[in-house]
Amino acid sequence: MTGAASVLVVALTAFRIVGVGHPIPSEIDRGPCPQGRWSQALYAANAPRRIGTMYGCGLAISKGSSSRLDPAWIRQTAREHFVLPGGSLTAVCDERFRWEDEHHSRATFRCRIQGGGTIGGSGHAVDGRANYLLRISHPYRHPSAGGHSRMLAQTGVLDQHIPDATRGLAQDRRCMLRQGLRRGSERVAQGGSQS
Repeated sequence: MTGAASVLVVALTAFRIVGVGHPIPSEIDRGPCPQGRWSQALYAANAPRRIGTMYGCGLAISKGSSSRLDPAWIRQTAREHFVLPGGSLTAVCDERFRWEDEHHSRATFRCRIQGGGTIGGSGHAVDGRANYLLRISHPYRHPSAGGHSRMLAQTGVLDQHIPDATRGLAQDRRCMLRQGLRRGSERVAQGGSQS
C-alpha cells in the first residue's frame, strides 16, 4: 500500500443520487475532465435526508438518437468522487441513460472503486430530477472487523475527509493492515503458508 493510500471506514452500504446536477466550470475537450465537471446531492437510501455530495469528472461520452428523441440514450464514462459520512470513495463509472420520452429517463451505474470494490445501481429521473439508488459491494473487510457492519475500503483519498471521531479508528486499522501485510510477505519469503 502506498503512503498516499488510506483505509476509510464507510458505515453504509447504499445511498441515492438525488435532484439536478450542478455544472462546475471547466474546459471542455481539454484537461483531466474533457467532458465537464459537476456536483450532485447524495441522500440516505431510505430517508429524505442529505448525507453528502458527489463530484463528477466526465472522461468520455457518446449518444444516440431515434426518430422521436434526441438524445434517445447517452453512455458516459466518469470519475465520480463520493463524499459520504465517515469517508470518501473515488470510482470510475460506466453510466447509461435512456429516455422513455422527453420527460422520463432511466439510468444505470456500474462503478469500480479505486483500491477495490464496486458501486452499482439504477433509477429514474423526471425532467432531469434524479432519484438513483446505488449500492456499495465487495469492499475489503479486515479480519479484525469480525461481524461488524462497517466496511473498510482502500482508496487513494486522504484522511482529510474523515471526521475526527473516525480518523483514529481508520489509522488503527491501517497500522493493523500494514502489520498483516508485512507478516504475510515474511511468510511468503520463508516459503511458508499465508493461512
